[in-house]
Amino acid sequence: MSKYRAMLKLRAFQEGVAQPYRELRHFYVADRPFVLAYVQMAGETFSLWACLCGRDRDDPYWIVADDPRNRDLQSEAFASLAEVLNREIGSSMANDLEPLQIWVSNAGAGANLARIGRVMRARQVSDEVSLAGAYLDLYAQSMAAPTSVLCMAATEALGRQRATGQSDFEDANLASQLMWWDRRVLAKLFPGLKAAAAKAMSVFEAAAKAEKLPMGTLTSPSADEDLDDVVRQLGVIRREGRTSPKLTKQLHDALYAQVLPIWEAIWEARNVVSKIRESASASERWQQDSRGFRWQYDYLVGGGKRRFTDSPMRAAKLLAQWEAAQADAARDEVAEDRLALVEAVLDNEAVIGTVKKVEKKKIGKREHPFITLAVDETELTKGADVWWRDNLKVKGCITAIEPLKAERLQVTIHVTAGMTKHAMPAVGSSTAFITLPPSFGVQAPMPDNPPWTHRLRVEPVDDDE
Repeated sequence: MSKYRAMLKLRAFQEGVAQPYRELRHFYVADRPFVLAYVQMAGETFSLWACLCGRDRDDPYWIVADDPRNRDLQSEAFASLAEVLNREIGSSMANDLEPLQIWVSNAGAGANLARIGRVMRARQVSDEVSLAGAYLDLYAQSMAAPTSVLCMAATEALGRQRATGQSDFEDANLASQLMWWDRRVLAKLFPGLKAAAAKAMSVFEAAAKAEKLPMGTLTSPSADEDLDDVVRQLGVIRREGRTSPKLTKQLHDALYAQVLPIWEAIWEARNVVSKIRESASASERWQQDSRGFRWQYDYLVGGGKRRFTDSPMRAAKLLAQWEAAQADAARDEVAEDRLALVEAVLDNEAVIGTVKKVEKKKIGKREHPFITLAVDETELTKGADVWWRDNLKVKGCITAIEPLKAERLQVTIHVTAGMTKHAMPAVGSSTAFITLPPSFGVQAPMPDNPPWTHRLRVEPVDDDE
């Protein structure tokens, strides 16, 4: 945790309200995302018990597998989910010309999509179910990419904008994290609770009450025993060839009561972050998401298959791409967001100062620009490479750090690249230089004779050797 975020969490704890961590929203939020709120039976992490899903908050699809341990009932639930998901993805790609953005409650719910998708692909219920499973696997994998927002965890979206006064573990409960934004949301999660009563609570009381709601993929422990009894009774009746509408309704009502707060909380999180102004680079990253998803979509619709595991070569390339994308995104945030710049200064990744002098000095046969800044303090050292925040093409190197009056410092920067006559900072202006370098996506070269695990093609083994 950075010094800046630690300071904000302390202030949030003192004031009882989440503190702005970023001034802008550096990720894209779809106007009509596909929200997926679901629960799984304890011990059945590769199954789907009940879910609310769809793009309309007031008219979701309701899917239930009365007993997810029953293969036939689980396959029916998978088929229902596949029908909805495939239709929405197809419609989105055809009409919106952009991928469907999926929202889940937290990172755990997103990771479990990969397990559910794997079962849907492997069980071979139908081609539609296998295709939907491939989509879920694709969305789950996108969560590992630091800049992708194809699949968005609501807790992460909130955490990227504001810091709460509770621990990261407590922030994993979406309802609890929302209380630091607006306690009145509690009234939407607890039927019968008035908004005024929720607002009158302290943030600690509201968060403690909200933590009682399941916001992950498991039902409330207090409800498990009752649900298990109903599932067992329905199983006995089913084996006898009978049905019980009353018990079925009891089970569905109990599961609906568990899933509905998750559904409402995800929509609340989506709505509050969508009101924050989007940064300039967010749309560009979403376009990258769109191009990547379009390629995968065309490939899968055309009959292509996704691998169950990545080869070492592909895994290495993906990691290199993700690291480069993360570095570029961090650089963009500091360049676009004032609060991100403050964090960079505290983390010794930037320096802010007043331009005292801009001059040219002859080095060899050419004149080179030198910029002198008066700064309050900095932990940067001589020889550090820096880039001008107002124009990241301008690169320089700190050549001297000298004391000034009133305990201030004078930093001299030798501009080595990118500076033009019309791109010079004005004397007397306040400006910043950052130490975050651009990412060129350069991958380490492979050795001439890599081990067989890292070859693109495995060579046959000669039995005579």
